[in-house]
Amino acid sequence: QDRARETLSARDRQGVEMAARTLNVQTSGGAWQIVLRHPAGSLEAAVAQARVRNLSLSFGVLAVLAAGVFLISINAERARRLAAQQMDFVATVSHELRTPLAVIRSAAQNLSAGVVHAPEQARRYGDLIDAEGRPLTDMVEQVLTYAGLTDASRSAATSPADIVSITR
Repeated sequence: QDRARETLSARDRQGVEMAARTLNVQTSGGAWQIVLRHPAGSLEAAVAQARVRNLSLSFGVLAVLAAGVFLISINAERARRLAAQQMDFVATVSHELRTPLAVIRSAAQNLSAGVVHAPEQARRYGDLIDAEGRPLTDMVEQVLTYAGLTDASRSAATSPADIVSITR
């Protein structure tokens, strides 16, 4: 054993010394006997340690999976609520847009059908179309602003910010 240590490099010597801590060489009647011992002690203790380590790792993986399932269910519920809100929004906007459009179409049909003969009555129909068209235009602008599709909303949203106070 000493002769082997002399011929090995420094790195290999460290490995042999570490192995010698757990390796006992015994001689009995001139025969060599090599006894290996696990750092945990007996084989049963080593198996028990491995079992505990594997169970801990398995429960850790199960906990991560359970957390993933929980987060997925939360996100699914949020997506369902968002879809319901979008449907309500579309239903409300479509109802609000139909009323002025119905008035405008009715006035336009009366004008094109020749129901209106007097210039004063034609001017009232024109004023009615204009009066119903303005809220309709405003409503479309509000919907586009709400949806973030107009340039005005993008430029209004940018402003300088104090990063230090935000970080704190």
